[in-house]
Amino acid sequence: MPAYEKVMKTFSTPADAPDPWNIVAFAQVLTIDRFLNEVGYGHITPAAVLAKAKAFTGPVALGAPALDCGKYSSAPAVCNDRTQFFTYEGHFKWTKVAGWLQPPS
Repeated sequence: MPAYEKVMKTFSTPADAPDPWNIVAFAQVLTIDRFLNEVGYGHITPAAVLAKAKAFTGPVALGAPALDCGKYSSAPAVCNDRTQFFTYEGHFKWTKVAGWLQPPS
């Protein structure tokens, strides 16, 4: 969270920081940056980046610790079925009340 908070402080307004879609977008940018760095500057092609993305199983920054895209054939883009819960204490303070939970087996 410190990196996210620093970016939000620099490029956004405090009211937007807790928006969950901003956090998702930030994590997606970090993940894509990871793919690009792993492929290497001189080797970036759509096919190379797609291969990295298809092979990626996590973890995702600020997200699920593991991914399994295609686990659900009716929703192949659903790559994780875990969640965690927080209580909002006000003034941008959150307290985790449950770690990563997964569906019952």
